Amino acid sequence: MKRVMFALAVLALFVGSAYAQGTIKIGGIWTLADITGKQGSAAAQLAVEEINAAGGVLGKKLELIVVDDEGKADKAAAAVEKLATVDKVDVFVGGMASGAELGKIPAFKKYNKVVMSTGAAGGTVEKGLGPSPDSDFYFHLHPWDYNQGASYAEGWDAIQKKYPNIQIKKIFLAYEEGAFGKSSWDATKILFGSDNRYIVDGASFKSALLGGGDYTAVLEAAKAFKPDLFIWAGYDADALPLLEQSKAMKFSPGIYLGAPPGWPIDFGASKLSPNVMLYGMWSTAMNNNNPASAKFFKN
Repeated sequence: MKRVMFALAVLALFVGSAYAQGTIKIGGIWTLADITGKQGSAAAQLAVEEINAAGGVLGKKLELIVVDDEGKADKAAAAVEKLATVDKVDVFVGGMASGAELGKIPAFKKYNKVVMSTGAAGGTVEKGLGPSPDSDFYFHLHPWDYNQGASYAEGWDAIQKKYPNIQIKKIFLAYEEGAFGKSSWDATKILFGSDNRYIVDGASFKSALLGGGDYTAVLEAAKAFKPDLFIWAGYDADALPLLEQSKAMKFSPGIYLGAPPGWPIDFGASKLSPNVMLYGMWSTAMNNNNPASAKFFKN
């Protein structure tokens, strides 16, 4: 929460000097059906309320106007247009699904307002923005997929070195068919497969977030491949259905690891969660260790 408050305060300071009086309007665009978008928007709203209660920024109050992009590029583009022309926001914040973020870029460039992106890790978004100075309006707080991938590769090398009983040779990536998943697949092939240390394979699926939910084909391909490490890159809506269908198919790889932006609330309490690894942490773990997170969760 402190990080969100600080980021919003800095953002408001950046644009606040241009406004002598009144309210600084912040346009927030998230995918609200996903836990990352839902909690991200809620955290931003709580931060705005706390900043305003403390006197605002440069004597001005902040107002957050949230629009749901539904994880879709066309909805995301329309959200930017609405916030810029109807609500007349001064700055944008948000971002979760990379495919949706790509849809925003032409409109972002059209209005040239400051954007603070809280998600959308796909490297295709960075390419879509283009080089400086044309993209200098855009501040990306989340590491790009290739940054994350490099740390994952380094981490697995370190784990195997320290624990010789863990040996990984074959890696399978099940990835959602959008920009996020495709970027993850491209990065995985380079980071894990380029020097022949690992044998890498993968297949795509349609995320339950975007109307999918049948993982039969991708799980059959993974089961036939017999990976030492199975990774899936999708959204929180895919977490439990993937596990349920994996169990039904008796697919039980040596390491089952998820890499979504966020996990379902209390995923750790599910009977399907034991022996599942993840990049990140789910809410319960945060709430037990971070007072600010616990406060946010209660609100």
